[in-house]
Amino acid sequence: MNGRHRIASCCLVLVLGACRQTVVFDRGAVNFCEGGHSDLVRYDQRIPELVVALDRSWSMTITRLGTANLTELEAALASLDAASYRYEYLVRLGFIDFPGNSPCQDAYGCCAGDWTGFFFGDAREFQLQAWHCENPIGGSQQCLDSEERPTAAALKACRKEFDVRPTNRSRYVLLITNGEPTCSGGVGCAAGTAVTDLRSAAVTTFVVVVGNVGEDVCLRTMATSGDPSRVTPPFYRLATSPDMLTVTVSTIFEQVARDACQLDLRVPIDDPDQLGLFLDGVGITRGGVDGWLFDDNTQQAIKLQGASCRAFLDSPTELDVRRCDLR
Repeated sequence: MNGRHRIASCCLVLVLGACRQTVVFDRGAVNFCEGGHSDLVRYDQRIPELVVALDRSWSMTITRLGTANLTELEAALASLDAASYRYEYLVRLGFIDFPGNSPCQDAYGCCAGDWTGFFFGDAREFQLQAWHCENPIGGSQQCLDSEERPTAAALKACRKEFDVRPTNRSRYVLLITNGEPTCSGGVGCAAGTAVTDLRSAAVTTFVVVVGNVGEDVCLRTMATSGDPSRVTPPFYRLATSPDMLTVTVSTIFEQVARDACQLDLRVPIDDPDQLGLFLDGVGITRGGVDGWLFDDNTQQAIKLQGASCRAFLDSPTELDVRRCDLR
């Protein structure tokens, strides 16, 4: 990026206006670099990666969610459509489903589907992959009907893909399922072990359970191992209606998108007092809960916080990073 951040979404202007009232540069945009001139500083936005692991077991395809005329799978797909459109320029999206689509070597469908991604700025392509069983691409895709939930296989496939793509980006898995994992050979919670393995690679796993599911030890283990912030029962995120599921998925996408408020400057800054950040021409305060700060000791990584982060993510315009030269 050339020191500018653009998001093609005009519907977010009102949100930006609400946030901008609390974000003011401490020296003021008018007085910044008074007596000198300023140059744009190029930066790269640290876009996070999120892989969606979607349960396509037989019960997901036939069970209505709450009182709605939608199956649990249809509601899950609809929630992903909405969130992917909203955050398509803020999150790199990958996709995997389970049980595996045909040909699956296991007679019961105890394998994961094909991993696809990453998609950035292309919500439509992500959605085509997510709906590939309902709307076959080219008419060639075949999907299995299976009662099994090979959750562990899908999570292991996520870890494998992350391993072959080392990055300094934040990484996440969003698991959407309607019951406890199967296909583990009857020994312990293999999916829980897979989540712990992802966590050891700095990957956070969000566990969303749809429908009326009682307390489940394996799901609880997965939720607490994947996301240490889950400290109250049932620990996993439970959605019993399409609206609740849409809000839950959107909230997770929003949490992930906040990592896009980290900027890597392409050049080090000798004097941080000569650096200014401007959102659509409005200065942003350095420091404080709603300002910006350096994210490391090299003065080459910047993090926006609080209201400035929200305004940046919701901005339909641009963010400029400028360095003042008083010579």
